[in-house]
Amino acid sequence: MKSEELLELLKQAGIVDYANIFARVQIIYSEAFQMIAAASGRYAQGQDGYIGLCDGNLVLFENTLFGGKPKQEIFRVPLNMVEEKSYKQGLFGLGGILRVKIAGKKYKISAPNKYKQALEVIFSNIK
Repeated sequence: MKSEELLELLKQAGIVDYANIFARVQIIYSEAFQMIAAASGRYAQGQDGYIGLCDGNLVLFENTLFGGKPKQEIFRVPLNMVEEKSYKQGLFGLGGILRVKIAGKKYKISAPNKYKQALEVIFSNIK
């Protein structure tokens, strides 16, 4: 999928606005989710998805299994409603890991090196 097509798809889903700040990420849920996923035969650590900033909101979507299109909205919250946030570099400085707590639920969101700078911008915009 070309970058223009991807941006149009993300705008239609309401993941990005005019600033086009988004990252393709791996959404890693709690340890309990990972245990259930492993027991059911899934080997992936989490779900692929997109995180972005849209009209002052932090938005997280899961992707479809094939095709990388946004499927299900996980959350859409104002930036000032994030209870906790932290950011750290990935292993050997490759990629980044954003942790947020929203409405009592914790999310670990990791991005590859290609989207590391976008994830840092998203982190800096969270109040």
